[in-house]
Amino acid sequence: MTLRHRFILLFIVLCAGLGVGLMVLTAYERHESATMMADVSRQREDLLGRLLTLAGHSLEQFSRDYSLWSEAVDFVRRAEPDPAWAAVNFAASLENFNAQALWVLKPDGRVFYQVGRDVATRLPDLPPPSELLPLFQRTAFPHFFVTGTDGLHEVRAAPIVPSDDITRASPPHGYLLVARHWDEAYLRSLAALTESAVTLETRPHEQAPHDHHTDFHLHVPLTDWRGDILRHASFHFQSPELARLTATDRWEALIFFVYGMLAILVVMFFAQRWVLRPLTHVSTSLTTGSLAPLAPLLAEQSELGRVARLVRTSFANREELRAALDDRSRLGRDLHDGVIQTLYASGMSLTSIRAILRKDPAAAENLIDLTRGELNATIREVRNFITRLEPEPELPRGFAGAVRALLDFMSGGQSVTTALKVDETLAERLPVEYRAELLQILREAVSNALRHGRCNRLEVALEKQDDGFVFSITDDGTGFDPDAGRHHGRGLVNFSRRAAALQGTLDIRSQPGHGARILFHFPFPEPT
Repeated sequence: MTLRHRFILLFIVLCAGLGVGLMVLTAYERHESATMMADVSRQREDLLGRLLTLAGHSLEQFSRDYSLWSEAVDFVRRAEPDPAWAAVNFAASLENFNAQALWVLKPDGRVFYQVGRDVATRLPDLPPPSELLPLFQRTAFPHFFVTGTDGLHEVRAAPIVPSDDITRASPPHGYLLVARHWDEAYLRSLAALTESAVTLETRPHEQAPHDHHTDFHLHVPLTDWRGDILRHASFHFQSPELARLTATDRWEALIFFVYGMLAILVVMFFAQRWVLRPLTHVSTSLTTGSLAPLAPLLAEQSELGRVARLVRTSFANREELRAALDDRSRLGRDLHDGVIQTLYASGMSLTSIRAILRKDPAAAENLIDLTRGELNATIREVRNFITRLEPEPELPRGFAGAVRALLDFMSGGQSVTTALKVDETLAERLPVEYRAELLQILREAVSNALRHGRCNRLEVALEKQDDGFVFSITDDGTGFDPDAGRHHGRGLVNFSRRAAALQGTLDIRSQPGHGARILFHFPFPEPT
């Protein structure tokens, strides 16, 4: 995975982390809102109960006060109602207690007297005596709702007893019922009292999925004398506290998201600017071998600036090394074309001196002096080469030719059969330092095989493999014990060091009396 892909993956992970964090924050805020809404709902429900009790208190007071009255007892005992007394004491009080209707019942439940707040008031129908009397037996002060042609009515009832019967222990002389119409005006007064929107519904309001969660409904069932629900009083509240909390939560989530995205973008921007882009410049420079991509980094004092300067230094060192190798190759050519040719000419001169020594001593002496001078000059030249730089072998006829020349030189005068199996194309791909090391290895191996192994046959091979190449030297000499050989002389130690210098491995296969095979496994050198 490239560094750029890792940064992209990091960006995705950070965005995913931000999304998870936002989801957790939102879930927590929703839980907090739900908890607060439940608390507010409980508080509102408790307050609503108190307010409804307060709103209905006047009607309850009317029924209880006027039923605990001796004059009301006298009124209901009459055979016929006294309209004048009822108008003064009952009808006139309806408006004071915001009631719309009043009934006076005989002890057997029959209607003895009834009156409306005005002539236009249509009184709702009361339950039959057979259902009312059991209700009074169950509770002293019934409270229920009835429906009329004009809507819903709330009814409060109380037994009529003398004024001194505060505990209402005596048998009732009759019953007083008062009703209040739950019309639009009364609903508006309830709405103002409870600070809500009040409606009467046949079914309780269900919270719609799109309803704002700061709005909620409370429902009060309104039952008749049997306990059956006639209507639901629905109170729709809007909570300013929840609205403020919701707005705050939204701003918190927005700030969290914006800040998180800005933080991620800033981190990714500066990571791109300070890390990814400089590394891309370094990678491009190393790939192309050019310093131009490093120009923006060389003046920086950051870590990547130091890396850029190290790359520049490595390029300079590489150029110096390349120049040194070129110089060594040039010195090798100079040695070949100068020293070797001079030595060869000196050998020819010695042959000529031997031929004319007896015939012309003076000419022979001159030729000897001349040859001695040439040899001294060659010695000085070789000393200069050694002082300046150790020369490397030149490969005038390719690597295979150099190997053949080395074998012929090393085995001069001995009856040794040699065989070559050299992949010249592979050899040409190898840098000059690799070929020079291989020749040095070959020089040491052949010397050991001839001097110590007394071999009659030598085989040298350079072959390509999938993961590199193999350089092997095989002889049919006396062989040796590789483990013992490591403790005598420096030949095997030098082999190991030369193999390690080229990131290769050494494999020695030999035993006494069975010759030896030395293999060097090398990876392909990286292109420069």
